[in-house]
Amino acid sequence: MKLLTLNVDSKKFIDYANSMVNGKGAEVLFIDWLPTTGSQSQDVTYQIQIIESTPDDVQMIIFDRHSSMTPEEVDFFKNRGAILLEPVIKPRFGFLFMPYYIDKLDLPLSTWEKKRQFHFGYKGFDLSPRSERWLLKAIKEVPDVRVGASIVAKLQGDRYNTLKDVISIGDYNWNDFNITVITGSDTDYYRGVLPDITNHLKYGVVPLVHHKHKWFHALFKNFLIFDHYDISWYKIMYKAISYGMIDELYKNIETYLPEMITENFVSTIISLGEGK
Repeated sequence: MKLLTLNVDSKKFIDYANSMVNGKGAEVLFIDWLPTTGSQSQDVTYQIQIIESTPDDVQMIIFDRHSSMTPEEVDFFKNRGAILLEPVIKPRFGFLFMPYYIDKLDLPLSTWEKKRQFHFGYKGFDLSPRSERWLLKAIKEVPDVRVGASIVAKLQGDRYNTLKDVISIGDYNWNDFNITVITGSDTDYYRGVLPDITNHLKYGVVPLVHHKHKWFHALFKNFLIFDHYDISWYKIMYKAISYGMIDELYKNIETYLPEMITENFVSTIISLGEGK
């Protein structure tokens, strides 16, 4: 089998894929899907061109990591016989659950010694009134919290006026933050959307996870946040525990969700491509 990839920037992924396949037999194209809605980037244009030029006898495996494919796109790939994956325990019809893939990195201690800020993060735009109240309590307890501007887009009227003074608008790099609190919508919690921690681990950011992500309590044990006082405790203890926490999270991944490790992820993709 020959495994082709699109939008994969992990050298470990590509190297491991090359070492496991012999280049003979059927071809499989693995696509780490880039959202197309509202995007005119060259990468998205290239993605469309590759899909349109891929022969029908090539098995496509599409990992929709952001669950962003439109119904029309889903129907198109179903009709084409593509294998659809997303990091959701209760996936959409026609999809299979697949977690993100993560390269294990040995980051230097200087990563944690650098002065960084505290970041309160949300997955997606759906900020429920309950989550909003929780956010305001957390900011009152930890005044220097920064919140990404992306959630502003869905806040109107009184809700925007309430939050505008505690939201920092701007483009941030992961290197700016030491801890991120990951929460989401009630729909995320119900469906079991896997919190995206790929960039956290890549840049040495400790991911704390809202306890309502009930499907992943084993994976994120000792990383769960139950109230705003927990946020204050982790912030105070950051310098003492951050390095050990990142190491512990890797061990949790290996124990509870080993499919996330890049080599195991690639092995699963190859098995799917071979119809096993």
